[in-house]
Amino acid sequence: MAAIIHVASNFGEYTNGAGIAVPLLSTTASAARQTANARIALLARTSVSEALSPVWTSARADFWFHCVIYSEGQAVGSTGNSFLTFYDATSGDPQLRLIHTATSDEIQVQYYDGSWNNIGAVFVLTADVRYRMDIHVVFHASAGSVNVYLNESLEMAYSGAVNSTALRADRVLFQSSFNSSAADKYISEVVVADYDTRGWNVVEMFPSSNGAVTGWSGDYTLVDEAFASNIDIMSTDTPNAISTFYGADLPSGPASQDILAVVVAITANVSPDGAIADLQPVLRLSSTNYPGSSLLFDEGVSTRQAVYTTDPSTSLAWVASDVNNLEYGVKAV
Repeated sequence: MAAIIHVASNFGEYTNGAGIAVPLLSTTASAARQTANARIALLARTSVSEALSPVWTSARADFWFHCVIYSEGQAVGSTGNSFLTFYDATSGDPQLRLIHTATSDEIQVQYYDGSWNNIGAVFVLTADVRYRMDIHVVFHASAGSVNVYLNESLEMAYSGAVNSTALRADRVLFQSSFNSSAADKYISEVVVADYDTRGWNVVEMFPSSNGAVTGWSGDYTLVDEAFASNIDIMSTDTPNAISTFYGADLPSGPASQDILAVVVAITANVSPDGAIADLQPVLRLSSTNYPGSSLLFDEGVSTRQAVYTTDPSTSLAWVASDVNNLEYGVKAV
């Protein structure tokens, strides 16, 4: 069955090179993101602001990766100046990466079998241009493939050995080896799936008003910021307490597309000494609450997400009117 494997919400689930949650984020470079879809973009500049995703739901030998990417200037001519690397979490080895060549704007794809191997022709990622980038990767000792698309146009096609050490990936790392704004990479709308991601949009829908259920202390103004905050928070110590929220309507472009999934992302701290053991996502439609499975929060601030590929009130595919009328929230358990 086709599956959405990973979606970056506000990148709160990512860590930087020092292992610290929430790497460098930006709201300033509006040209770097589709502003109707994304309020923030990840900014990768140096190892301090690199961003490593959480481990995906499962390692994949065949997957699609999608993001919106913008290069503010270009970085060339240095060994190791990769900006996107897929990893295997079990071995810790890199598996595949995109790296700048010594020629401005040119990108080379490489796989790792103990050393890096060039595959396919170089392609151009022009500076100061925003792209929708899709990559289809198939790891295999001899019959693998890598296809790279920019704005749904095929820019690099390779078939043959993609014989990496683990022949699978379950994490992605964004980085830049250059301590200069001339090499900034802005990343948004990240999604990994096991089917074609071309043409996809990832729309961030933050709380814009309280929903019908307000069982937690505080209101939507404490959880509507672009960057997750540990200072202004909602809280509860009451088991089964629920709070729900409305978000803004879908922008006109994505609203006319097929809606493949709704993802609820929750950033929280569940104390092991409190009355609450865990949290569940909640969708509310037509005055009915639909709690999801427990998200298995650990002690400390972390982000968890749940993916709903169908409307729980109908078990059918989502339609824009239902998403626009949707309440989403959290239940303490």
